[in-house]
Amino acid sequence: MRLCGKLEIVALLAYMATAWLMPGSAAAQDDAVAFLEGLNKEVAEEVSAPNLTDSERQRNFRAILQRVFGLDEICQQVLGRYGRSATAEERQEFRQLFEDMLVMTWTRRFRDYTGLGIRFGTTVTATTGDLLIQSAIETAQEPLAVEWRLRGDGGAYRLLDIKAEGASMLLTYRSEYQSVLRAGGMTGLNGLLRKKIGELGAPG
Repeated sequence: MRLCGKLEIVALLAYMATAWLMPGSAAAQDDAVAFLEGLNKEVAEEVSAPNLTDSERQRNFRAILQRVFGLDEICQQVLGRYGRSATAEERQEFRQLFEDMLVMTWTRRFRDYTGLGIRFGTTVTATTGDLLIQSAIETAQEPLAVEWRLRGDGGAYRLLDIKAEGASMLLTYRSEYQSVLRAGGMTGLNGLLRKKIGELGAPG
């Protein structure tokens, strides 16, 4: 199964730290785990509730996405050097298209999501200051090992990446999009995203 297929039923979306890691403090770990537990509960209630319309699911998930995910940092990492050479208008269009694509794709996956059993384990702090929280998510087969990358942001947290069984969601998007960027630049990537969004239907 592709990485995105595994992660779309967990909760989404900063880069992989290869630096030395230090154990997180007990207070930081408790706060981070409480944040992720609250996110899991919110998605189940606000996005997956059976009484919601597709438009309501999309609106609610977009609000979660904008509040919880570090989209600016994620977009920078996904685009890499192509983002640095792109115009401000191209980067702004990509960010909006990327957000719309996530909303359309993930709300479809979350229709049957009722909240998954999650056991949290070790929390470590990268030299960047990001918290890496290990967890095991219950599935119909074996538990899925998931690592969450959080960054403190003014007393709150921003979710920057999710790794399932060692594979990074952010790096998966980066790999897929960089191949398009090499062939067609920002014009080609934004055009591809517009096409995918059109196939999925207009976002709410």
